[in-house]
Amino acid sequence: MLLAQLMSPFPDDAACVYSFTIQEPFPLDCPAEIGTFQATANGINDVHPKVCFGDNFALTSTGGYTPPVDVSDPTITYEPAIGYFVFSCQPTFVFDPTSDPCYAGYWTSGMSAQGTNDGNFLNQFAGASFTNGEFWVVPITMYNETLREISLPIGQAIATLKGCG
Repeated sequence: MLLAQLMSPFPDDAACVYSFTIQEPFPLDCPAEIGTFQATANGINDVHPKVCFGDNFALTSTGGYTPPVDVSDPTITYEPAIGYFVFSCQPTFVFDPTSDPCYAGYWTSGMSAQGTNDGNFLNQFAGASFTNGEFWVVPITMYNETLREISLPIGQAIATLKGCG
């Protein structure tokens, strides 16, 4: 909550001060953190593993996840989660993953995500162009899982997966 004051523009009317509070959509002190992740390809742990065609892969939260603060906004239900977003090249977004030119789509949510790079994985992101089958998966804190509302600030993604090129 922010406290704001509206004061009269007339210096002779010092009694004309109105105070009110403003509820920000996401508090400026929002402690949302994505935490740390273990990335694996075919069961082998790596910080940034390459996932070749046919490989099984996973991102698993290993701790430090802090969900965003419930701001009690009647227009958005509080349903915190970790969402996994897929990109067709190295992502460069700061706040909104969907604004990144490499954004391919939302994949899934949960404390971990598993998949197989079998052609069907990339085909679910219609319209995305994956050069040489390369892709990146990035975990992101979310305020509402169903609406796919991300929380601000976005926690730092520690682990990513990169498809083989």
